Amino acid sequence: MKQNTEKKFIGTIIVIFAIAFFIIEQYWQALFSLGILIVLVNIERLKKFVLGKDGLESEFYEIPEENIKQDIRDNKKQVNRRTLVDFRKIEEEVLGHISSKINGSMKRQIHFVYGNPPDYEFSYTPDATFQTDKELIFVEIKYISKPEYLNQILSGAIKQLSLVLEKIGPSSGEKKLVGKIVLASDFVVEVSKLKKYRDIEIIHYSL
Repeated sequence: MKQNTEKKFIGTIIVIFAIAFFIIEQYWQALFSLGILIVLVNIERLKKFVLGKDGLESEFYEIPEENIKQDIRDNKKQVNRRTLVDFRKIEEEVLGHISSKINGSMKRQIHFVYGNPPDYEFSYTPDATFQTDKELIFVEIKYISKPEYLNQILSGAIKQLSLVLEKIGPSSGEKKLVGKIVLASDFVVEVSKLKKYRDIEIIHYSL
């Protein structure tokens, strides 16, 4: 919460400077200020930031596209540009909220493989990982558009995470490997009534 407040304060200052630069016709400085603001808003996802004579260049980590596509298919929708944008917007919003609740270092686009090359038993790319002093947390965000899709989507996520924890857990060293499944929906999901699973926490995020 404190971090979000600080970001809002700094963002307000940047906007003021951008307006001031525009008023005095310093358009390049105004554009640069707005670029800095975009980076600030998305600082948790920042992968690369370059400022040079050719201007400002930034690149951000995102939830893997294949994960988004699978979530779209699980909701019985067609994968296209519109659904990719809509689902990504929702799931990035949820991840932003979750990241503010976990006191740990967040990483994106980390691929885990299990087995002997070249015939790996499986590969796994979580939506995000968080590392704390004692835990390595795999986060899976599942948007559920209709109540009738809940059980199937949740059971698929549980099956996948359970396999990952079972296989990779013994190799995680001193840190405990745990999973968090975040169910995002605009209808009520009574998490307390769902089956409990070892080392997997199920959370509901209300849209």
